[in-house]
Amino acid sequence: MKVYKDFINEKEINALCQWIDNNKKHFVDANMGGNRITTRFSDDMKYPEECYSIKNKIEKELNVTGLNYMAASLAYPGDHCYLHKDPTGTDGKEVLHCNLFLSTVDGGEAYIQKTPTEEHIIPFTKGTMLCYYVSKIYHGSKILKKGERKMWVYSFSIKDE
Repeated sequence: MKVYKDFINEKEINALCQWIDNNKKHFVDANMGGNRITTRFSDDMKYPEECYSIKNKIEKELNVTGLNYMAASLAYPGDHCYLHKDPTGTDGKEVLHCNLFLSTVDGGEAYIQKTPTEEHIIPFTKGTMLCYYVSKIYHGSKILKKGERKMWVYSFSIKDE
């Protein structure tokens, strides 16, 4: 797991947030047990150019390729994500998510399970990117108390080494 503070600039944040605001009517329920909508299950979304330049920046910074998908996510107060581990890809590769936080909110922190009884809470602010293997680590999010958590998810298939 790695946290990248200020991974994108204010102009990029504003462009992605504006796109989410203008397109959220096309998002669908994220099916994560909370109060969240996403583009994850939409095949015909036309994303803004900024998300592709950010994808290229992630690939360069992390030295990765193999993008599975990218998706916008919008969570409302009361949202949470239950503790879970994602399956490996159909190709048997591990799945790396890079979650780019576009807003600073009260609550809604991501967490990973360090041991069966110990969680690691990951605080974030606008512009922070959290990258971790969702197919190796149990993870979730705490209850979002106030504000809209806007996020962009980049999912990669990575050969386990």
